Amino acid sequence: APPVHLQARFTRAPGADAAAQTGHGHAVTHQARKLIGHLRQLHLQPSLARLRALGEDVQNQRRAVEHLHAAQHVLQIPRLHAGELDLGIAMITVTSARRRDVDFSDSYDSQGCCFLYRTGETVPTMITSFQLLVGTVNATTPDIYLSLHDLNPRRFRTGEDAIEALLAGKIDAVFYDAVPLRHAAAKSGGKLSVTPLETRENYAIAVRKGQPRLLAVCNEVVQEVLKK
Repeated sequence: APPVHLQARFTRAPGADAAAQTGHGHAVTHQARKLIGHLRQLHLQPSLARLRALGEDVQNQRRAVEHLHAAQHVLQIPRLHAGELDLGIAMITVTSARRRDVDFSDSYDSQGCCFLYRTGETVPTMITSFQLLVGTVNATTPDIYLSLHDLNPRRFRTGEDAIEALLAGKIDAVFYDAVPLRHAAAKSGGKLSVTPLETRENYAIAVRKGQPRLLAVCNEVVQEVLKK
């Protein structure tokens, strides 16, 4: 297989190991861990050198995260389209618009978006959220989804920032990917709760167009992971 450049992203999370988090607070799924492991075994030369700080103390991880913010998943698609990267793995949501710029492997996971709110307060839904101040992460699919429903959320740089604003009482709810929000609720000591899924999304590996052989390898890896 040709050499590729893997784009990985990690974030800090209150009381959690930053090395076990992706992007804006996404918990790395077992599938994603296996995908990276399998790709390593195929000698695809993943360029993860800048992640060497992960696994050190939390403060060092935070500094590493600030350095890596340019690698967040909302920037991966244009970088792939421009030919700067061959492949991106970071729980990238498959959308019809993105398919115009990149190819996607078979889906390796299916999740969605939900609301995170303070336990005991108004349970947010797409209907009740018109009366609430909802936070989300800027330029992500949850942000786009809220905009399509004529909502004007407060936009944050990371999921962690939005969750901290919720705990501080600055917003009423957070609408974002279910995985990190469930993680935050589980770590909150009962202070936060999550709603059922409002959306359903598929995650896949993004591959620069014009690389059918690499795409075929990624599909083989995904199918092997799903079997196990």
